[in-house]
Amino acid sequence: MNREIKYKAWHKIRKELYQVYGFSEDYVFKNTLDGTGNDGVPDKIEDCILLQYTGLKDKKRVEVYEGDIVVCIFYDCNNVYNDLFKVIYVAPSFKLEAVKSYMGETGALIYLFRDLEVIGNIYENPELL
Repeated sequence: MNREIKYKAWHKIRKELYQVYGFSEDYVFKNTLDGTGNDGVPDKIEDCILLQYTGLKDKKRVEVYEGDIVVCIFYDCNNVYNDLFKVIYVAPSFKLEAVKSYMGETGALIYLFRDLEVIGNIYENPELL
């Protein structure tokens, strides 16, 4: 299975989340609106946190990135649980870490839940944690 490699960046000083066009050892290049290249002056890499695309999309076709906060609906025989998780990267894969969960910690991100919805991320929506 091939997974598209993409990144977003959280700029720690400007408190801004943006799509990444590319990055080097020293700089992060912000993507233009049309996706064709760098938008302005690159940011210093130490001012940014890179967030990797998981290769998955939620039930609304929104791409799921590391650092996203997701609501999962888990079906267990007669019960329905509405759990809240953040997506984290633990080499070599992504997993869900419980924020508010009836299930507790979980393992791999893939195939655990029937419904998954991105509701924010840990940087723009810390109140969800």
